[in-house]
Amino acid sequence: MLNKRYVLDFIHETSTADNIEDQVKKKVNQLLLAGPKAISAFKAFCKNLNPDKSAEMIAQLRASDEGQEGLAAFLEKRKPNWFETLD
Repeated sequence: MLNKRYVLDFIHETSTADNIEDQVKKKVNQLLLAGPKAISAFKAFCKNLNPDKSAEMIAQLRASDEGQEGLAAFLEKRKPNWFETLD
């Protein structure tokens, strides 16, 4: 059996010192748009990295109440009910 190696890449961006706080708030607010249960499930998935189960996990998350709320919010062009922002 072949060993599979999975590499997680990170996105890097640059910013000026004057603009860094605004950029950080923007990124955090983007993360806060994601469903809390989906974030938790993805963190657990990353710890185990079982790609054979990824489609099943995504299907379960999309079918959940949180997934349906996220989809409805997207289609209705509104923020999901869990959304908060950093001020």
